Amino acid sequence: MSGRTREELARWARDLEGKHPAEILAEVTAAFPRGRVGFATGFGPEGCVLIDVAARAGLPIDVFTLDTGALFPETYALWNRLEARYGIAIRRVASAAADELVPDGAPPPWEADPDRCCELRKVLPLRAELARFDAWVTAIRRDQTADRATAAILEWDEKFGLVKVNPLAAWSSADVWRHVRAHEVPTSPLHDQGYASIGCAPCTTPVGAGEDPRAGRWRGRSKKECGLHARPAARTTATPTPAPTATSTLPLAPERRGFILWLTGLSGAGKSTLSRALRGSLASERPVEILDGDEVRAYLSAGLGFTKEDRDTNVRRIGFVARLLARNGTAAVTAAISPYAATRDEVRSLAERDGVPFVEVFVSAPVAALAARDVKGLYRKALAGELARFTGVSDPYEAPERPDVVVRTDVESIEESAGRILEHLRARGLVRAAAPPAAAERAS
Repeated sequence: MSGRTREELARWARDLEGKHPAEILAEVTAAFPRGRVGFATGFGPEGCVLIDVAARAGLPIDVFTLDTGALFPETYALWNRLEARYGIAIRRVASAAADELVPDGAPPPWEADPDRCCELRKVLPLRAELARFDAWVTAIRRDQTADRATAAILEWDEKFGLVKVNPLAAWSSADVWRHVRAHEVPTSPLHDQGYASIGCAPCTTPVGAGEDPRAGRWRGRSKKECGLHARPAARTTATPTPAPTATSTLPLAPERRGFILWLTGLSGAGKSTLSRALRGSLASERPVEILDGDEVRAYLSAGLGFTKEDRDTNVRRIGFVARLLARNGTAAVTAAISPYAATRDEVRSLAERDGVPFVEVFVSAPVAALAARDVKGLYRKALAGELARFTGVSDPYEAPERPDVVVRTDVESIEESAGRILEHLRARGLVRAAAPPAAAERAS
């Protein structure tokens, strides 16, 4: 389904225009496998309406909310009321930042850097959560903000890489409240106190007469979006790009455009070997730097251990250096296990925030194959319980759910794997297309 072309998705969106949200959601849930459609609600009146519509129709939608740790008490109470009213469970999704305490004397994160606060507490957790879905439902309306004015009923979400469903896109605020009253849908009591749009408590104030409904969000700042629905500046189309192929005709990038090529996989899977094999092809167009996990451990992350916190710190440092290199025209190739999905997603999000293309490659091989080729016998020791904190055996490795490229080094040669990665980079316009064969070669 997520493989629909731009034209097919656009036609589907046009067909759904003007239909009731219940019809839209029924079509969408019927089109995707069960459990692959999610709805992220912030408990605004629009979200409560969609919960009411989905619950009364018995639609198989996974409903969750981003708990930032800074929601109004009334929001938590509404959460409980909706679960009780409709007999559903609304899952809590949060980042570690939601439970962090602010050190004495330090400004709270929403004052120190509200964009970064939203990134950690909303955008990154949502990115990680959406990896489990093929489509996500939102409660946005076109008349809410400039970023939402062109929202289609269905569109390709460039930011998160899946189909985005906006059943209420064409509705007005009056339409929403008519449905609330007609079906006695529970909503927040804060609306009666002048709160037109409700987010985190520290960043939301009541709205005065004549003010824009979102004037109370991040009052005093130009910021009106947390980033969940902001559209990438470079994109103007609302439908998905077909999967890259060797014959894609995407535009070529400037000669010295930098990017991050992030190779992740278990120890011994071939990340370092692949990075060296790719160097020559990439170096013909721009500078190339390889950030190898072992070398980074020795120089940039000396002193770090192998706890989750230390592993995450190591990955963030690699990501920071890779981002600096890529911003200055270098192809930054990383070859590090980077075992935790949320931390990899964080690195990717920060790169994309800076306009740096990020390509995640899952270098895949089963543990049995890795153990067979392991001359040091580390896998054997780990499997025998003799080695603690060995990633993939006695310590977790979270394989990417939606990597840009997957290579299977247990069944492919290094040349084949490198070729598939280069094919993807060419399709993305990050390296130049391969030169056509000379006339003599074509004739042979």
